[in-house]
Amino acid sequence: AVSLDHIVDQVRQAFAWVVRNIAIYGGDARNICVCGSSAGGHLVGMLLARGWQDDYDLPASAVPAAAFPLSGLFDLQPLLHTHINDWMRLDDAAAMRNSPRFALPDARTHSHCQLRVACGEFESREFHRQSREYLAAWRARCLPGQWVEAPATNHFDLPLQLAEPDSIVHQTALQLMGLSSKLAQS
Repeated sequence: AVSLDHIVDQVRQAFAWVVRNIAIYGGDARNICVCGSSAGGHLVGMLLARGWQDDYDLPASAVPAAAFPLSGLFDLQPLLHTHINDWMRLDDAAAMRNSPRFALPDARTHSHCQLRVACGEFESREFHRQSREYLAAWRARCLPGQWVEAPATNHFDLPLQLAEPDSIVHQTALQLMGLSSKLAQS
């Protein structure tokens, strides 16, 4: 019922609230980890995008310490001519403005952000392409990022792996949050 611009704004407002209030709950604003799947992966990318913090009265350094998009959408242009755009109602400008692939940050503000990108083995070529291109563009900016193989998963069961202690997705999430995992022990 609302535009993608509105949804991105809501997520950024929520992140800004967390940054301002996390200390009240014993947290550290410099150690926030964000994760999302599919459209949620897109929103993770929009939190990593450059230049929005000033609009929310945050310093440019207010970025997640770690980010883990799962099969995200990082380039919305291919959606413009699909049935999905019947309800998204994106024009060229909105697709560009809301494509994390084209709003990558620079190393000055995001050098501490650890990015892990996962895509299910049985995802479509487009999800693989977008995920790999986003990670490559991130790394081309000398930002730390790694690919996470997610074997035997598809678009719908990939996020379920977050709850499976033996999965690489679960272990990667724990590692990004600084919690113990089999990855940290090996």
